[in-house]
Amino acid sequence: MDNNTHRSQQIDGPLFQKLAERRRSTRIFKEDPVPDDTIRRIVRAATLAPTACNRQLWHMVVVTDPAVKERVSRLSHAEQSYVY
Repeated sequence: MDNNTHRSQQIDGPLFQKLAERRRSTRIFKEDPVPDDTIRRIVRAATLAPTACNRQLWHMVVVTDPAVKERVSRLSHAEQSYVY
């Protein structure tokens, strides 16, 4: 990683508000595989999210095998199909 990877980028309030307003949730996903580099960037971004007392006790697992994803979905407490 280069030095720029660890630097914070500051955005002003109006820009942040625009980003927040464009945020949306979806439960319909493409079947295209997500590139490994994209997965790494998403997990890295998730680890930067604030937690109580900044403890950040993250445990993340990336599942790409379709059979395992289906099983995890079935075993979720609410049988959350979007997990798959």
